[in-house]
Amino acid sequence: MSDYARQKLWEALSALVGAGTIQERLMGAGMQLVVLQPRGLLSEHLEEFRAIMHELTRCPAVGNEGTLAATTRTLTDDQGRAIAIRILELYTGVRGGI
Repeated sequence: MSDYARQKLWEALSALVGAGTIQERLMGAGMQLVVLQPRGLLSEHLEEFRAIMHELTRCPAVGNEGTLAATTRTLTDDQGRAIAIRILELYTGVRGGI
């Protein structure tokens, strides 16, 4: 795992615990994750990373917004919390546990 990947996951977590709605916080976390190259992750984490990114970008873009904004805008609080937990669990796994 690259230092860059660890940094981006940490920055995503920092966004998740910041101010704002869960949708706004996930948008911030997603902005950190979209620049993360999968090659920086170990193979055992790739599937979960890709699944999280799919959940964050599954809606088509509307107007000038990207798929991340289009998707996070539509998430319920429960859906948002579930994705946030997955990001935390990914970071924990990347770091080797708690």
